Amino acid sequence: MPSTGTESVVVVGRIGRPYGVKGWVHLQSYTEPSRNLIEYRPWLITGSGRRGWEQLDCVDVRAYRESFVGLFVDITDRSQAANLSGLNLGVPLETLPEPNSGEYYWHQLIGLPVVNEDKVMLGNVTKLMPTGANDVLVVRSETGERLIPFVASTVDSVNLDDSILVRWSEDWD
Repeated sequence: MPSTGTESVVVVGRIGRPYGVKGWVHLQSYTEPSRNLIEYRPWLITGSGRRGWEQLDCVDVRAYRESFVGLFVDITDRSQAANLSGLNLGVPLETLPEPNSGEYYWHQLIGLPVVNEDKVMLGNVTKLMPTGANDVLVVRSETGERLIPFVASTVDSVNLDDSILVRWSEDWD
């Protein structure tokens, strides 16, 4: 598999355990809606023991229950499929469509400062988590970590060039 170099890559999913005996694997989508995973291409992989991102060509993808299964070029049996388990699936940043107004890709929020209505710096976004009910900003500062719901009742505004303004007391953890 050829390396793709150093272009910006956005993680859009993960390869799961093998599915069957002919080289298929489960695919976990991090996209919203989850079906967007199969629309984005080319797929790149990285993970433990790999240097950088490498392109992995997909032969077929199918919906399976609430997720997907996929088959990749030159992966023909269960043991080869098992070697892919746990690897991240990414796509080049420039292949993603522009988000609609008021929408953001998670990678755009990572690193942004989070400030409350009293202009108190609460920390920086280190990651986001889906919870089923809503997404949650994980905000880290010198004093620890806060989990702040990423919902309209909590988030006043997002300025990708500046910060995220929230209705959240500095006393709330």
